[in-house]
Amino acid sequence: MNRPASQMPDRPSPAAQTLAGPRGAEARPFLLRPGRSLVPTHEQTALTGGHKSTPTLVCAQHLPALVLHKIFSYLPVNAQGRCALVCRHWNSALPSLRLRLAQWLKEEAPASCTAQPGFGQGFNNRTLPFLRVTNSPLLPIMAELYEEHRQRQLSEPCQVTQQPCQPDTCDLLSGLVHYSLNRQLTLADELKVQETPIDWPNGKTFSFCKQSPCSRWMAFSCPPDAQDSSCLRLYGWEQGHWHKQVLAPDVTEPVRLLEFSPRVEAGALFCIQGLNILAWCRDPDRKSWHRTRIWTTGALCTPLAFYPMADGDLALFSRIRQQKAEIHAAKLRLELILPARDDRTWDKILTADYECSGHAWAMGHGCQLAVSSSYSAADSCGIINMVYVWRKGLGSSRPEQWNYRISQLHGYSGAIQRLHYSPNDHYLLAILSNSQACLWALDAQCRLQERLTLHASRLQPEYGGSPQSSFRSDEKQLAVACSLDQVQLCYSDDNGHWRHGPLLVTRPEPDDPADDSLITIALSPNGLTLVRQRKYRLDIWHQDPVEDWQHVISYKYKRHHAFFPQHCLLAPGGLVCTTVEDPAFVLMIHGPDNQGRFVSKACIAVEAAIDGPGAASADGLSLLLGDQSRPPTILRLAPPADDDAIHKAPQEPEESAQEPAQKQQEPMPERQDETPSHRHQQHQNRCWPFL
Repeated sequence: MNRPASQMPDRPSPAAQTLAGPRGAEARPFLLRPGRSLVPTHEQTALTGGHKSTPTLVCAQHLPALVLHKIFSYLPVNAQGRCALVCRHWNSALPSLRLRLAQWLKEEAPASCTAQPGFGQGFNNRTLPFLRVTNSPLLPIMAELYEEHRQRQLSEPCQVTQQPCQPDTCDLLSGLVHYSLNRQLTLADELKVQETPIDWPNGKTFSFCKQSPCSRWMAFSCPPDAQDSSCLRLYGWEQGHWHKQVLAPDVTEPVRLLEFSPRVEAGALFCIQGLNILAWCRDPDRKSWHRTRIWTTGALCTPLAFYPMADGDLALFSRIRQQKAEIHAAKLRLELILPARDDRTWDKILTADYECSGHAWAMGHGCQLAVSSSYSAADSCGIINMVYVWRKGLGSSRPEQWNYRISQLHGYSGAIQRLHYSPNDHYLLAILSNSQACLWALDAQCRLQERLTLHASRLQPEYGGSPQSSFRSDEKQLAVACSLDQVQLCYSDDNGHWRHGPLLVTRPEPDDPADDSLITIALSPNGLTLVRQRKYRLDIWHQDPVEDWQHVISYKYKRHHAFFPQHCLLAPGGLVCTTVEDPAFVLMIHGPDNQGRFVSKACIAVEAAIDGPGAASADGLSLLLGDQSRPPTILRLAPPADDDAIHKAPQEPEESAQEPAQKQQEPMPERQDETPSHRHQQHQNRCWPFL
């Protein structure tokens, strides 16, 4: 049957079919008539009289770049990656691969994959060998970003006050490295844990250890002995081993405090010896470290803590020793020390003294700190808590100046004894002397707004920080210990409103020791695993995707045991490491698999316990065992694949990461109109089709 012409479907002319390309091509032509915009509308614009026009056929591949860019902006990131493979013109109209990666991390990666800017600095030495064995698909772009970062580092002098690299390189590299580690450790059904050799004198012990944010450096404070007088030992991770670094001159005086800088690319270590604050920095040849004295504290000051900040400044908290004739009140001193403009000296810009009956402080993850002072109200039995939040640029036209805001808190019957910042510094949690936990939100002017109050929290003042509370990495979940047997979970919605969640409870048992006490609770970055460590007991909960929160593990100390149960969290992958006697003394690693189930991934016999909750490196690939009575033992985490490949891994990213990844990909057909840079970009898009 012949249909009328009005019902016949529109068909392109032979010329249109030619422009459309072969059957199955992704770009489809459409008619562009004069007077019609590129976006179809219901209104038609008539041509002026006297003008004749012929319908023009425009292929989508020939649209202007500005129009394509606008269209692509409405597509999800994975669809943009497929569009990049169509042709050179489409590829050039897309956002850069770097922008698409950043957008993909923001949209697709879990909140627990948020990484600090310095996390990716140890990529070449630390995570590159591990990720190569696991065939990480993001390895080539990470190697490219690291090489760009390294070239910038080599072009600048090694200084303690060196400016950090640009966020588009350093932040993106850190995010991709953290995401890749998180993914590989979660997918792994089994992990290998092996001891790593370290050049350590026989019989020498250590007092405490600090690991750098990039996980490449490890510093030990040691007591001097007859065989070895050094009090500071520094090690660097190179070619699968810990190598002792040369300190010039050697340190033979006791080291009181140690902290690594979170921002210096070449690596910097700050320490306090006697009254001096010293900064150790690597030489450009990377064979030795030299020190610089940056400040000397007062003779009556006892340093309590100091914090190198991301912008290069240094905050020092000290206790001022009082004379007998003075009032016996605690006196806390805050000193802010900044690098001078000549990059060789340091200047102290302010000193703030807090003389009160009680005080606490907390350092944010950014350039922000909080100090509290508590007073007894004269007209009542209540307590007045003052919280000073310090930050640059508060109420000042000069953003480089430090200033503070005061929040005077009334109506509390207890004094603040612990302060704790949330991961992104949006909240401040306080533990009061009356067994209350108070959560405040910080507004734009750093003033406190109460959000939540919990009662009967278990306070243990002898432990630093705030061990009875823990945040999820996105700040939307909080765990607070209410007693030895109860942990309260709290959740926040997108508007910042907090509510009570499940109460995790374990029943007390008749054989529980009377002197049992809470040491710490820790919430994994993804908020799916909770660990509570008591002196004689270790408990682990996991949020199962089907059965919700489950009490999955419980270890108890018995009288015949030589070690107490210990734990630490490996942030990537949400893994939990434990050392327990059950009945042999073993180290076990538990964590979620790709289905969300809590499984065991490693179990080995060890001779020493985990060195506290901070024993793991930031990347989760190193673990420190030992205590003040024995030398350190350092373990290395490896995938169950070819373990020898980690030792044989070259150290240059151009040959070690990009070329093997390129050989694994199918060769792309070359076109005569494509330049080598375009072919490289097309190859990258094929490596990561999800982009």
